[in-house]
Amino acid sequence: MSNEKVEKPASQPEIPQAVGDFLKNLSDERGLSPYTVRAYRKDLLQFFDFLTKELDVAQGDKIDLKKVDTPTIRLFLGELLDAG
Repeated sequence: MSNEKVEKPASQPEIPQAVGDFLKNLSDERGLSPYTVRAYRKDLLQFFDFLTKELDVAQGDKIDLKKVDTPTIRLFLGELLDAG
């Protein structure tokens, strides 16, 4: 198990505390590789970026996760598929 922390690059947006806790759990409790945790972080940041645009969230406002429904998730997955 590695003690290497996965740091957030300065250019990336903040993520909700629950997601940060999830990533910390992956690293600390489950002992996943820092590269695996970094990949999870990248994917989640991409999803939150999509949600910010799709749900028209103003800069600095928090995303209301109650507004994230199945069609929204499917739209995100469709965009990923289209992007290749």
